[in-house]
Amino acid sequence: MVNKFTSLLGWSRIKTVRRFPMHYLVSASEGPGYASPKETLKALEDLVLPLFESLTRLEAEKKILAGGVPLGDRAVVFIVERRVP
Repeated sequence: MVNKFTSLLGWSRIKTVRRFPMHYLVSASEGPGYASPKETLKALEDLVLPLFESLTRLEAEKKILAGGVPLGDRAVVFIVERRVP
């Protein structure tokens, strides 16, 4: 596409800028301690399992490139790709 500005400068065409995806390292760790097994079960059902379901979906959509749960730690770490429009 040629406009008046590019014509004045002598450019025959506009160069497009190539955009690369951004990668983010995301980590979540620790969390509250629970006083009873009942509280622990509620947290697993209401927080942890839905989080892992969302992460599995994002991985299937190729938005999560890599990640997992570090051995022996209450944490999750993953790399997310974000395409710049």
